[in-house]
Amino acid sequence: MDEGTRNVLFVDDEPNVLSGLRRLLFSEKKHWDMHFANSGSEALVLMEGRTFDVVVSDLRMPKMDGIQFLEAVKERHPKCIRFILSGYADKDMLLRSIGPTHQFLTKPCDPDLLKSKIRRALDLRRLFMEEKAPQILKAITRVPILPMVYKELTTLIQSGQANASNIAEVISRDIGISAKILQLVNSAFFGLPRSVSDVSTAVSLLGLETITGVIMTVNAFDSFTETEVQELGLDSLYNHSILTGYYSQFICKELMHDKKAAEEAQLAGMTHDVGKLLFMKSGSTLWSKLYAQSRHENLDLWTLERKELSITHAELGAYLLGVWGMADNITEAVAFYHVPSKCCNQGLSVLTAVHLANVLSKCDSLDAFRRHPGLDRSYLSKIPELKKTLPPIIKTLLENSVT
Repeated sequence: MDEGTRNVLFVDDEPNVLSGLRRLLFSEKKHWDMHFANSGSEALVLMEGRTFDVVVSDLRMPKMDGIQFLEAVKERHPKCIRFILSGYADKDMLLRSIGPTHQFLTKPCDPDLLKSKIRRALDLRRLFMEEKAPQILKAITRVPILPMVYKELTTLIQSGQANASNIAEVISRDIGISAKILQLVNSAFFGLPRSVSDVSTAVSLLGLETITGVIMTVNAFDSFTETEVQELGLDSLYNHSILTGYYSQFICKELMHDKKAAEEAQLAGMTHDVGKLLFMKSGSTLWSKLYAQSRHENLDLWTLERKELSITHAELGAYLLGVWGMADNITEAVAFYHVPSKCCNQGLSVLTAVHLANVLSKCDSLDAFRRHPGLDRSYLSKIPELKKTLPPIIKTLLENSVT
């Protein structure tokens, strides 16, 4: 096994399924060191002896089912990316799997799809997570949310007045719940023909019963306290995120004239700082000091993170969205929104919109926007059409600013 080979573990109580996976994935032997276990307990023993990058587990297994197994993996090996691959599931089991599972795939699974999902997960590990902050990853499936939004949702559900429209409106005000709902609707369980990046569409497709189940799932969310909301300035952070999402969508729509790209831009803009929420809930004393320093001294947080932690909140957020199966355009925009010139994609894209929107959300005039130090001028200069088309777009947004 060469240095670049990755460890992938498959778990299923049916020997013929494991044999089938061996045959289907034979072409990956040069790249993956594949291991196979007939039970969750056997798999956990294997995992004590070596580090696995990805684990793919069946759902229904005797003694220890796939959910219980992945809960144990999440706790003991938080850096491992966790997939469910199952042909037997109902919505109740799907909701139980929300906490410990990154992605849900259905049997029979197209071999090329399975390979691509695992490859992408391994690429994300390689790009963002090599030897970086393994303890932070324990917080990833416990999505941080605002207490007032969670309370409003539960009150609305219990009142009997909930409908797709008012539920979607409340969800869209919280970064964490929005991301979790979109993770769920894009899972293979629902078999949608295209990815969904819009919260209202996701709520309509999932239905109130499923949405209620997600919201009331205790293990899915980790609510901030009222004290944390005040001390961390979360109202300001969430307002910035929502405004960035709105600006991103508008800019992308005007520049690219692509509805799907505009939806992706809104989601990427709204979730571009989700990594900050994960750091906040990770209990990292060092990160808390860096966050306070950046706020009090008006310094770039991501540069402090890069120096002291070797990973930025943008990279952590991109990793989260990526392992949840979000579109590449979204994870790319979140990962590189500070410095798009570092991205291999240098053309007009969702990333362009999110980069511009993040800066614009901090400006109150076109002149302030043009002079803002956060603009990656090297990157923007490579997109010549912006010189003519961007100023009127910025002017329109500033004149109709949503606060």
